[in-house]
Amino acid sequence: MLTAKQGDHARDWDLLAMSAYTRRDDQDLAFFDSFPEYGSATHTVLPGGLPGFVDRFRDVVLQVPCPDLGKDAEGRARRLVSRVSFAEDALVGAGGTAYRAAVSFTNTASKRLGCGADPLTLTRTAAAAALADPGRSDDPRGVVLADAEKTPCAWVAGAGLPDGVDWRVSGEGSAAAPLASCHLDVPEEAGVTEAGGESIGLYAWYGDWSNRFVTRDSTHGGRSSMTATVRCDGEAANFSLDSSDGVRDLGLSEGVSEADERRLLRLFVADQMERHDGCVGEPKFSF
Repeated sequence: MLTAKQGDHARDWDLLAMSAYTRRDDQDLAFFDSFPEYGSATHTVLPGGLPGFVDRFRDVVLQVPCPDLGKDAEGRARRLVSRVSFAEDALVGAGGTAYRAAVSFTNTASKRLGCGADPLTLTRTAAAAALADPGRSDDPRGVVLADAEKTPCAWVAGAGLPDGVDWRVSGEGSAAAPLASCHLDVPEEAGVTEAGGESIGLYAWYGDWSNRFVTRDSTHGGRSSMTATVRCDGEAANFSLDSSDGVRDLGLSEGVSEADERRLLRLFVADQMERHDGCVGEPKFSF
């Protein structure tokens, strides 16, 4: 952790905090810090194919395999998860500072902890990119449905969404990231359908750490509805669909039925299994 001091009598404050974990429990806590109970917090995948994401706090989280550490007691391949937090003052200066620091720290931690991961490298674009800010509310969200193929959610273009609705599509994901999402929104100003503000969110999480997002409370047990699971990289990959109440009635449109939502979830899971390496078997759905 790096700190800075303001004046002769002011308290210190943190400029940069870095942590790295190879124990499963510590890694789970690191992921849980980034996501609330249902796992739907905003995030941005890292540029240049880096295996991680920027979370709602603007922390950079990276995950790499640890071939030299073998498997844990439950037979799962060991990994290293790093988390790098920045104060605003630490982000002033040349673009790419945050990603360069996170990659350098992860490579150093891998070496010191005996992980044995291949060193991460930055593409030229990532090395110059400013740290993403997933929490910004003033950013326009999504492209029109006709341009969905330009997003990580290209499958939505052929998903058969109801006509007459100004759908906007946005998404996050990469083959290396431990999560992904697709959002289908109707903007508040979409007066042609009286459906402004409605939304459908689809989420994917890769790793056993995400089981809690799709599990009912301990009283009822079992999996939540509108979820799916499959094995990817030797661990559970979990998927979920969440929608606002108004999608059943979209003004001039017939709305999105429960059957439509099931179809959307199936299409999302199939697309994710193609994009993410190491997924095997048939997914199991809970509706």
